[in-house]
Amino acid sequence: MQPLQCRFPTGIPAGAFEPSHCKKSAERQILAFTDKRTSATSRVATFAFDGFATFVERRSFREILVWLACALCCLGMAIACAVLVFPIDTKVYGPVENGWYETFQTLVLGLTTLVLLRLAVRSRHEIFYFSTSLAFLLPFAMVRETPRCGSPFYDGGACLTSDGKVWVVGLAAVMVTVIFAIRRIPLARSWSELTFFYAVPVAFTVLMLIGAELIASYPNAWTAENFVWVEETLELAAYFNLLGLAIALSIWPRWFEAESLNKTKTPKSRLVNAS
Repeated sequence: MQPLQCRFPTGIPAGAFEPSHCKKSAERQILAFTDKRTSATSRVATFAFDGFATFVERRSFREILVWLACALCCLGMAIACAVLVFPIDTKVYGPVENGWYETFQTLVLGLTTLVLLRLAVRSRHEIFYFSTSLAFLLPFAMVRETPRCGSPFYDGGACLTSDGKVWVVGLAAVMVTVIFAIRRIPLARSWSELTFFYAVPVAFTVLMLIGAELIASYPNAWTAENFVWVEETLELAAYFNLLGLAIALSIWPRWFEAESLNKTKTPKSRLVNAS
């Protein structure tokens, strides 16, 4: 805020005005500054509220049921993979943490990243930004889940050296950066051009990962022997869920685009970018 000044008309000496004039001038400046701050705060609050209203309006009970069913199917697939590697893993009650079972996690995360990179090259707007963001993050999860070849805890399956893990993450980061630099896709001009399609499936994915971490962090009596494979199974189910979302985006992109939804229902919105 600029220092308050007593402003006088040009060509008229300051002595021609009484002190009350200076006081009124200062009050006007304070009121103008307060109005600007209030107006800016009001615009930000309205902007955020419109975004939240659009997010809520886009959601439906049917969407939640569909992605819940998908999450349950992914959990079933993860259990099937656990049964498949049971004869060759070294854990009596299920897959070990650094064994063959984690090869499935590596493959699923790698395949999901490739599908998302393809989407980033072909898609636009919200799908483009979701694909590039996840394609950048998943390689970190992939190298985390892949055992290090020289580790004393390595029990078989796919593995990466320390340098190999750095190369995987670096290559993914370079590819995403190049795609961003070449395409330069705008996100949206208004809230009505966003669908937040990723909210529900990603929420189920996060819930499964949280469950896996809780089981790994607080093993109790009934999970003392098998909490490791429960943790790994939930993690694989979460990664399958992301793969399912990526495949759905590739096959049926219009189901997730705002243009299709806006034909039947357009939420009240304001410009995301005033320009």
